[in-house]
Amino acid sequence: LPGEHERQRLLSNQFFRQFERFDDDHTSLTNQLLSNFCRSATTKARFDISFDVQGCLSDLALDSNTKGFSGRELEKIIQGILYKTYASDKGVLGMELWRKETMALVEAVTAKHALVRRKG
Repeated sequence: LPGEHERQRLLSNQFFRQFERFDDDHTSLTNQLLSNFCRSATTKARFDISFDVQGCLSDLALDSNTKGFSGRELEKIIQGILYKTYASDKGVLGMELWRKETMALVEAVTAKHALVRRKG
């Protein structure tokens, strides 16, 4: 199982493979058109400019509830947040969505671990 440093690196790599910063401050028509053109070329979800990426990823990596999670389980948490971001009204990841979904996903993996221990 990955240690704290590996967990932070794994979460960061996975996050930045899936997400890009959302900057809706396009003042000129040229910037708007260029943004729309460039946006269609990417499949990454967006995160809000005020979203504290490093803080959130660090908190998740150091959270005592995620100790014992495999690298694949940590990647699935980021993947789950990606899906919820696409399904959200804004389509942009913010702090509220992050907190809600990480809590739900961590609880689901923790419940799976408890079930495996009970059966084993």
